[in-house]
Amino acid sequence: MGIIHKKVPLSQTQLGIYFESVRMGGCAYNQHYLYTLDKSLDMERLAKAIEKTVQAHPYMEVRISQNSSGETTQSIPESQPQYHQTVEKMTESQWRERLETLIAEPLTLNGGRLFRFDLIETECGKYMLRTTHHAAFDGMSHNVIMNDISAAYDGESLTQETYNALDVAEEESKLRAGEEYQSAKEWYVKNFSGLDVLSLPLADNSGNNSGECFVYPFDLSEADMKRFCREKNISTSALTSGAFAILTGIYTNQQESLFSTIYHGRSKNAAHIIGMFVKTLPVYAKWDNDTRTADFLKGLSGQIQGARDNDIFSFAEMNTICA
Repeated sequence: MGIIHKKVPLSQTQLGIYFESVRMGGCAYNQHYLYTLDKSLDMERLAKAIEKTVQAHPYMEVRISQNSSGETTQSIPESQPQYHQTVEKMTESQWRERLETLIAEPLTLNGGRLFRFDLIETECGKYMLRTTHHAAFDGMSHNVIMNDISAAYDGESLTQETYNALDVAEEESKLRAGEEYQSAKEWYVKNFSGLDVLSLPLADNSGNNSGECFVYPFDLSEADMKRFCREKNISTSALTSGAFAILTGIYTNQQESLFSTIYHGRSKNAAHIIGMFVKTLPVYAKWDNDTRTADFLKGLSGQIQGARDNDIFSFAEMNTICA
């Protein structure tokens, strides 16, 4: 662990995004975050804070490439100049034009840097545009990045990554070559093989395709929901997934539902590192008029946990094997 210059395969999650990015081209899976900054902020100090954040998280400099056998791999270049962040000054009108150009300018998926910061100062304000590719950055990564930039700006020391997304991908690759993979495959086949459930609402044949938004307030607080989950020994994800399953069942006039959900896919070791770890998981729920709510949710909670425990068998493979 911690040898950051090794080449390892993309994780199954990354492969899905990579292939979709190649298929769609352009800015597919480029994520843009535009910040209008407080005018009192020191832009040069912010630039240094960004540099320190990149240094603390070497995986931000990951490059994707293909080896001689055609396998898509990822690595961090061993020899490259230290990341340098610039601050640009221009007029507000120039910035508006530049912004349109930057948003339309794709990151280089193969061999290029998968992030970009643009710090701009005009006569009207100060701005930061943060661009990342989803193949290397998930939602929790963005929280890590912004928290570390804020800490570095305030003069705090940052914790250096010694365990990174390359280690995670390598561990997954090894597990997929062993008995754990076969066990995960058998679990998915047992729980999802042969299901044929249509969980999408029927089309509106009235010809009225206009969408409407309804807000239904209710007095169940988050604290009450969490207390219920603790008392019944179920997960909060099972509670919300169960509610969604019942809702889709009502829409389709069935007492079963099949859909997918996601979870962060991070172990405790990966809680505060940069990478793309999100996993897509299937959820199947079935009930009848005599089903008790607590039993229904406990069963769903166990199934969701089982899917997480066996997530080295990818969602794409599940769709192929279990169809």
